[in-house]
Amino acid sequence: MADGEKPVRKRSSESRSLVILALLVGAAGLLCYAIKGTDGVVASLQGDLALLAVMVPRMIVALAIAGLVQVLVPKDLVGRWLGDASGYRGYILATAAGMLTPGGPMLSFPLVLALKAAGANTPALITYLTSWALLGVHRIVMWEIPLFGTEFAVVRYLVSLPMPILAGLITTALIARMKPLS
Repeated sequence: MADGEKPVRKRSSESRSLVILALLVGAAGLLCYAIKGTDGVVASLQGDLALLAVMVPRMIVALAIAGLVQVLVPKDLVGRWLGDASGYRGYILATAAGMLTPGGPMLSFPLVLALKAAGANTPALITYLTSWALLGVHRIVMWEIPLFGTEFAVVRYLVSLPMPILAGLITTALIARMKPLS
């Protein structure tokens, strides 16, 4: 690098994601304006503000929970139970935690960030999220059994039961293949 030349900074994946999302929002806004005019854009912004009023309090609570988990749960404990050396025990624990985590992504995703910061490995986190998405007990009790009946809910649950561990195993295999050969 020559004197006076500034080093080139690489954009982080978060920055790229934000730029892509901003471009998509801009394109959608232009499309909305082209199809619905100013009234459509105003209605969209009003809907955005209403959604923001509902979501911000939930996000604050979810992020507070994630922060508390990060501080209260010892890193060595998370590393031992959900880290690289956890093996099948980590998959089983992550599956159970996903099954028992209530609520939507506003709680589970910040919790995943807290667990990652505390030493949980990627396979355990993917196992957790897969379990939360497929095996959440609260969804089965609140939605599936009342809407589809017990037989459907039980069959769907049993079919889905191995999926989180399978997702964790596949993740482990992919990560192993992605590491450079020594």
